[in-house]
Amino acid sequence: MIKSLIIPILVIILSSIFYFVDQLKPNWIGINPYPKINSGFGFYIETVFFLGGIISLILIAEGIISIVNRKQIHDVSSLSFIITIRRMDRYSLFVTYPLTLLCEELLFRGVIFNLLFESTSIFNAIFLSAGIFGLYHIHILIAYRNPVITLVYIIYSFLLGLLLGRVVLYFGILACWAIHLILISYVYIRLNSLLLGKEDRK
Repeated sequence: MIKSLIIPILVIILSSIFYFVDQLKPNWIGINPYPKINSGFGFYIETVFFLGGIISLILIAEGIISIVNRKQIHDVSSLSFIITIRRMDRYSLFVTYPLTLLCEELLFRGVIFNLLFESTSIFNAIFLSAGIFGLYHIHILIAYRNPVITLVYIIYSFLLGLLLGRVVLYFGILACWAIHLILISYVYIRLNSLLLGKEDRK
């Protein structure tokens, strides 16, 4: 029941956030000011695009989680964030983890995206910054010694980077951070719930 309500709830929350940001246009953290979405129909087009991207990433995540769970590609209990959830390390969950993602957004959608945006087209800036963001996750190979899991991280991060590259243009870095935080938390919480289900069946 709860799982079936996740996407509708996210749609409502994020639609409200997008509307609030577009109307009030607060001074988000960023290097250059972001353009305002055209009033009227333009706002709804962009909102549908963003929400469609978020829902697509959730569905892709569900597919990946299903494959990892079925094929036993990797012991998800060894993932650092899963360990943090299971230990209920509140400092890591509510301070270190969100700040780490914020720093990533400041680097990739702030500094790197802005440098590319000033020197090339919007399409190239989005595509190249997403590619760099994906390749940044090569560190997963060092941490877990699993090339398949590393490839999954790189591809998913690239797709996330494509979406966030568009989001940062209209809603700023803090909106990217919120979406990044929601999506990645969703993935790890789902993985942990599957792990708990396995343990209950033993």
